[in-house]
Amino acid sequence: MKKSFIISASILSLLALSACSGNKENTSTSKTTNSKVETKKEDKSSNSAIKESTISSSTLSSEDKAKQEEQGKIDNFNTLSDNLKYLMIGTTVDERIKSGLEGLTLYYTPEGEFTYIYATSNMGVGHPFYKLKVDNNSVIPVDGVVRESSNTYADAPVDTTPVSKAKLYDEYIANKSLYDGAATRVEKSQNTESASESFDRQKSYVNNSKYKDMTMEEALNKGDADAVARIKSLDGTWKPSDGGANMIIKLSQDGNNLSASIEGQMVGSWMINASSAVNDGQNVILTNAGQGITDVFFNTKFIFKDDNTMEMFDVENFNYNSNKWVDDTTFYSRVN
Repeated sequence: MKKSFIISASILSLLALSACSGNKENTSTSKTTNSKVETKKEDKSSNSAIKESTISSSTLSSEDKAKQEEQGKIDNFNTLSDNLKYLMIGTTVDERIKSGLEGLTLYYTPEGEFTYIYATSNMGVGHPFYKLKVDNNSVIPVDGVVRESSNTYADAPVDTTPVSKAKLYDEYIANKSLYDGAATRVEKSQNTESASESFDRQKSYVNNSKYKDMTMEEALNKGDADAVARIKSLDGTWKPSDGGANMIIKLSQDGNNLSASIEGQMVGSWMINASSAVNDGQNVILTNAGQGITDVFFNTKFIFKDDNTMEMFDVENFNYNSNKWVDDTTFYSRVN
């Protein structure tokens, strides 16, 4: 009996162990199955996130890619050197710049929200002076003025449509070598007169008859014989009141230019605008000899006290940027 009990106990023990082992396997299998289910859920969730991200990226690309590219070009434009930036700004108003500024120098002046551009050969006339507004993203041409002759100014029309800096950057990249070379001929203006004052002054001359060219012949045709006679009376020899050497003034054959010499040395050469003798009074003759962005319109003024006595005024220090007349208190009396 005792032996039989021991065997039965052993059998029960083995059955218990077997059951226990079975439970562990079932638990393990259950955990594995659950793990696989969770993994599948995570994979599904991850795939869904990727799809959502792809859709979002695709939407961003179609709607904002162009804006992002444009902003990138604007940022690139703003990092260009000053010479290149103002050169490209100038292309919005002056076609000569697109040819590489051959024989020209581009002067620029930033003043507040405006920028002033002037490309010139430093000789002659016909070089427009432009006013533009530059903001964070674009360049907006505002107005222009051009000196057509020694005494005549005119409007220089501009297209006031804003031009994106991105477009200017594209133009620069497309012709990089041309503009890099032209940038060596760009300078910041050093004129003492502010660009805004100069621009406004020159605009004031447009359509002002006082500053229109009038030859001696035209003045005569208009019946201004007295004015012409006064201009012609400058021709001759004049003795200064300070005891210096005589000054000889010669009137050109056409009567539109004067030259002055002292002891054989040329001391002055002027262009005569006959209308000045009319508009400023027959006893006043204004002449002009300057050129450039900020010329004083007239640089010498002759005032007759009587038929045989006159006084000369020059702009301060012969500086074309000055609007101040200087009287050296020297009078000239006619010798012949």
